[in-house]
Amino acid sequence: MALCTQTQVEQRLHINFTDDTDPVAAELIAAAQGHIERAAGRPLEAAAHTETFDPLIATVWLTHTPVNSITSVTVDGTALTSADYTWTENGRLTRTTSSTPRNWGTRKQQSVVIVYNGGYTTVPYDLQDVCANVAARAFAAGAAYASLPAGSEGIKQIMLAGSDSVTYQDTTATMTAAVGLTDIELDVVAYYRNPDVMT
Repeated sequence: MALCTQTQVEQRLHINFTDDTDPVAAELIAAAQGHIERAAGRPLEAAAHTETFDPLIATVWLTHTPVNSITSVTVDGTALTSADYTWTENGRLTRTTSSTPRNWGTRKQQSVVIVYNGGYTTVPYDLQDVCANVAARAFAAGAAYASLPAGSEGIKQIMLAGSDSVTYQDTTATMTAAVGLTDIELDVVAYYRNPDVMT
């Protein structure tokens, strides 16, 4: 799974790629997803994750939200049962006894190990849109760059007879500027960053 599909990229370009699953489209989508996840500061697709914590307080915050399921919680090598902790979709996991928070029972550093599935099983529509738009822009920029005449210096046409009109040809710099996230897209992705949690 990726953050968007080849079909979504094709829709934005108003074309159909020749191959059923075009390798260029797959690479552009992967690159777009890389831009998005770097801006978000974390992977966004659902996957298995393992995180290790110091047993400082009863509650820890998992990074890869939304949390879909907890596979195991181990404290200093001893596995807990699901009755020994509570967790929420937004990443809060608390060691409990009879639903009451308690300490982890050890002070050994990095001794709380949590294995879980986290991330989006269904990618939010706004992230799909950003991914498809970035991939489509990258494809269009590459196609435009390939069509540039050799040695183009940027000026395409000069209108004479006192018009003072100059038309500029796209250059490599303007092509590559199309690849990456716009400010609006960065604002969308910022919503999916995990905030610094005060515990």
